[in-house]
Amino acid sequence: MPAVRQAAQIKRRYTDHKTGGATAKTVYAVLTSLIAGQATADQLARLARDH
Repeated sequence: MPAVRQAAQIKRRYTDHKTGGATAKTVYAVLTSLIAGQATADQLARLARDH
């Protein structure tokens, strides 16, 4: 089993444009192949969005 190299907390906020209601969600990502020097926070965010 590979070792965990990084973990990320991702906070997402959604607004329902019909009702105006807002929802917040927190998710966690566990990354096994990239160390901190190999990926910036912006790159990790892009990977999470694209997943």
